[in-house]
Amino acid sequence: MAAPSPLLSALMLVVLATAALAAAGGVNKRSGSSRKAKDLNNKVDIKLYTRLYSENGQKLDAYNDTFLEKSKFNPLVPTKILVHGWLSGETKSKGGAILKDALLEISDYNVILVDWSQADSINYLGSRWLVSTLGELIGDLIGQLYMSGGIDFSDLHLIGHSLGAHAMGFAGRTAGLGKHGRITALDPAGPLFWNDPAVRLDKSDAGFVDVIHTCAPVLGYWDPIGHVDFYPNGGTWVQPGCGLDAVPVGTCSHCRGYSLLLESMETPGAFVGTSCTGWDDYKAGVCAGNATAELGLGLDRRARGSFYFETNAEPPYSKLPGATASARLNSTKNFGRLSNAALHALNIPPAAGMYLISLTLIVWVSG
Repeated sequence: MAAPSPLLSALMLVVLATAALAAAGGVNKRSGSSRKAKDLNNKVDIKLYTRLYSENGQKLDAYNDTFLEKSKFNPLVPTKILVHGWLSGETKSKGGAILKDALLEISDYNVILVDWSQADSINYLGSRWLVSTLGELIGDLIGQLYMSGGIDFSDLHLIGHSLGAHAMGFAGRTAGLGKHGRITALDPAGPLFWNDPAVRLDKSDAGFVDVIHTCAPVLGYWDPIGHVDFYPNGGTWVQPGCGLDAVPVGTCSHCRGYSLLLESMETPGAFVGTSCTGWDDYKAGVCAGNATAELGLGLDRRARGSFYFETNAEPPYSKLPGATASARLNSTKNFGRLSNAALHALNIPPAAGMYLISLTLIVWVSG
């Protein structure tokens, strides 16, 4: 009897893993378990950065407000909480740190980085299952900032990438943001997130939710799920300049949101999207003259709908005449371009990298 093909083997593994998660009640609903969130807290590193502590940061703990009381947290300035996605913690990707530095140059913020890389797993299924618990933990942290730190929810801005984007949705629900605060989602993860607001980010999770789609329908979520959804270059894989997108497939495009958000901070007005019914209509000029929205911190919260724009293939990504790229922006252009050497550093054999992404794609297509 012939051995089963790699594709069939991968599919069988996915079916078994998904069935196991479903049996545990895991794939389709959040746990709501404070015990699980507290257990996860032991593997999550939370640091507060301010203009006084912009390099090393100060430790915070979602379940011990002593750290907050001893910190330089200032409730009189806005608070930004940043969380990374799958296999992209601050020891492997500097996305959060780069955004943190840019934010503190712009204004006096409380910037909080949540690094859950110690709990993250090469097994995407396992990491996806942590999302609701991670969101609950961040929601409890927000509750602490409110009760002990004295923040105003209207001054709170959550920024999450990939799995972290969905975690921010759960955080908003846990904290009860309701009509307050803002969530910015950088290419929220697509695989294993169906079109059900109960298991993913939704515009009801905060007062204002804006989404930047850059790798649909491979690693990113396709449908509009925010008050405003930006679709640079159509929002799909492959983004300009990413080529074949290296290994695993899609990671360069998946990380492009970091670069676009950073450039919008450095160059206000860098990306202005046009409201449109789709990329083809936008390219055909059908939507010329429609409402526009500016990607970035200055986005008008009265805006609604899906917005499209084009970018360059290299920094500066903005097509504004005279746009320039800072050294910081240039440092982001290789985000997600994992070479075989990088995979080796992460203890992921190159063949396994492709195998893992194949599993992810099979689940996404079959879901």
